[in-house]
Formats: sequence, structure tokens, C-alpha cells
Amino acid sequence: MFWLTASFFAGGVAQVLSYYRLGLYSTMLLIYAVVTFVPVVVGTLIGFWIQDRLPSARFRRLVLLLVLASGLNLVLRQLL
Repeated sequence: MFWLTASFFAGGVAQVLSYYRLGLYSTMLLIYAVVTFVPVVVGTLIGFWIQDRLPSARFRRLVLLLVLASGLNLVLRQLL
């Protein structure tokens, strides 16, 4: 899980910097991207902390439920 998360972080950083260098991001948008990175890191650390304290099957089930809830939220927002 750590290496998967690290690869997403590296890809996200590369994407933001590439977009900025290509002129697709303004300086303000780059600042927003950096500021929103902080809650992502905090949430990831909390997720690793929870993962260390739960049995792996329960943790996977919890993650799947969160993904399901997020997906349903997106669908319902489009329907309403």
C-alpha cells in the first residue's frame, strides 16, 4: 500500500509541475495545488495508522465501503 500511495504522490507532483511549466496553471492555481496537498498527506498518514491497527480483511472492506460511498455520492449529485 505504501508504494502504491508513493507512486500516486510522485505522479501527482509531476503532473502539477508539468502543467505549471506548460503554462496550464497560473501561480495561484499552483498555490492551491500545494495547499490542498497538505490534507492529502494528513489523510494518508491517518489511513496508514488505521491500516496498522485493523486486520487486513477489515481494512480492505472499509476502503471498499469508502470507495462505494464516494461513487454513490458522485452519482447522486448528478441525479439531483
